[in-house]
Amino acid sequence: MNVLECNCSWHFAKQQEASQDVGPNNAAAEHFTATPYPSLIRESIQNSLDVVLDKSQPLRMKFEFGKLRTKTFESFYELRSHIAGVISLYKDKAKPQYEDMLNCFDLLYNGQRVVEYIKVSDYNTKGMDYKPNDSPFHAFVRAVGLTVKEEESSGGSFGFGKAAYFLMSPIHTVLVSTMTEEGKTYFEGAASLCTHLFKDESGQMVKYQHYGYYDNQDGKQPASLPTDIPTKFRREEVGTDIYIMGVDGSTEKQYEAYDEMIKAALRHFWLAFMHNKLEVEIGDTLINADTLDELMRAHFPEMIDRYKSGENYNPRPYYETVKNANSSKEFIQIDRVLPLLGQVSLFVWKNKDARDGIIHMRKQRMFIYRSRFYSSSYGYFGVFLCTDSYGNKLLKSIEDPSHRKWEPRRNRQQGKQIADELQAFIDESLREIFVSSESGPLGVTGLEDYLFVPEELVGSNRDDVEDNPFFGEPSEEEQEEGTSPISIIAPPEPTFNTPNKESVGKVVTITGNQGGERMSGGELGGHKRREGKKKKKGSGGSPDITGFTPTEDDNVGEFKRNLPVRYRVMAESRNGRMIHSIVIHTDFDVDRGEIEIIVGGEEYDESIDIVKSSMGEIAGNTVTNLHLKAQSKNVVELEFADNMKHAIKLTAYEFK
Repeated sequence: MNVLECNCSWHFAKQQEASQDVGPNNAAAEHFTATPYPSLIRESIQNSLDVVLDKSQPLRMKFEFGKLRTKTFESFYELRSHIAGVISLYKDKAKPQYEDMLNCFDLLYNGQRVVEYIKVSDYNTKGMDYKPNDSPFHAFVRAVGLTVKEEESSGGSFGFGKAAYFLMSPIHTVLVSTMTEEGKTYFEGAASLCTHLFKDESGQMVKYQHYGYYDNQDGKQPASLPTDIPTKFRREEVGTDIYIMGVDGSTEKQYEAYDEMIKAALRHFWLAFMHNKLEVEIGDTLINADTLDELMRAHFPEMIDRYKSGENYNPRPYYETVKNANSSKEFIQIDRVLPLLGQVSLFVWKNKDARDGIIHMRKQRMFIYRSRFYSSSYGYFGVFLCTDSYGNKLLKSIEDPSHRKWEPRRNRQQGKQIADELQAFIDESLREIFVSSESGPLGVTGLEDYLFVPEELVGSNRDDVEDNPFFGEPSEEEQEEGTSPISIIAPPEPTFNTPNKESVGKVVTITGNQGGERMSGGELGGHKRREGKKKKKGSGGSPDITGFTPTEDDNVGEFKRNLPVRYRVMAESRNGRMIHSIVIHTDFDVDRGEIEIIVGGEEYDESIDIVKSSMGEIAGNTVTNLHLKAQSKNVVELEFADNMKHAIKLTAYEFK
């Protein structure tokens, strides 16, 4: 008997004749890149936040590298023979991946073979109880496609499921040790390989199944007595340890991994740290409410968010937005109690260098996504937070599986109401804050779901959780026990082009006068407005919005003036072409209208040539000679040269 190993060994069942073979090809594994640590930080912390034991105290998490000496754990080292059996069965098809797996068992440290791992530990959590067929531990270690009942799970219980842990492990192996509130302990390892050849009791090479267990219970259940759990893996405090086996733990790789994890923790959980809901130890670095400010300054020195990808945003200006709330007229906090979402807050930092971005969080205080609001050029950083328990559940119901977007279509009954209430709160708050500001162009407002900014336009990072195919669907807010058990993999749902709310914009109208001099209206910057006779009431035609009417003394010519309009934008694909429909409402007839179309981007706005318009004449990104009817739905259908979806704005001209 191996005393230190507590007689644990690997248990793979023989492959039955009628059983289906599992081959070496794994499409999901190819999507999981060589540096998945940001995803590990984001999702594992989120899962543990769902099962906090004492909510008056912060959740504590720890991430550290370690080594397992194969001389001490000889039975664990037998996994190498099972991996070699995959190559024996599948030969060249398995060699590229499984030969690298063999190398994980042949590392030398102080003259001894070791298997390296990264250990993820949580404290002040509920641990994972075990019951056959229906419990968090069973679902995580011993089941595929199974989760605990909905009322026992939480919002993060499917975000970073066991598929991700296994795929992060180069040898597709994890060990799990847990202690529950009642002091019950469980330990077991699991490996997900391929159907492979291995010697049976008679010494013959026969097929064995792809999934095996490391325990001292003949592979039938986890070890549950403390004396049956190897001391190295025994929990002494309520919570869970997950060992991701076979990772590269070299000094260089540890440094890179720790740096990535620290930045990811700051990006995604800075508000949880600030509000003393979370403490995370990554290597020798402790992140908590006391160290947060220093670490933010060190890792994110810039005060401007220049990142295109929302997942890799710069958290520093948003952190400053909340930290300095109500400290001056530039830092503003607005609190409301909404009918559906309950207690919500919007923090705004008025900053002329900002790109009008708002990041969204719910009760967990974890970054969900960042939206760009094209309704103004105010200049601000914003943070939206919902702390209401019921509102948190509603927002969770429209959250995508990767926890990176809120999509109203996911809640067919209340999704639109939730989105509308959220949008109205933000719009009203911004109007309240910038009530005296004269903004520039107004454009399409709303959640990203309404902006028609397609995913393919946003910078992609393959480490982002959205690009990983094994993230499943979130469920309820609080789970009674355990860390995330498993992911449910669902096919992607179709995206519907839902029309956004009406926005306010401007159409340039061209009006002839009796003079040859080109004039500019009162809203056109850089020119002095000339006084003229006011048009009499009821004299017909469009009112002089700028306050200028040409007189008999003016020379013959034309001038442009701004006419306020309301509009909506919709986009759809027709016969391979992307059609943008702009529905324009005006209170006045327009005989010769002109609009300039600006495309809103993450980094900057740009003009893209229009190749087709259902009305008027095209000139680059401008449509001229538009005839618009008052109190009517004027529809202008456009096609852009790049044939892609865009968030578009109608902008006012400065006459030149």
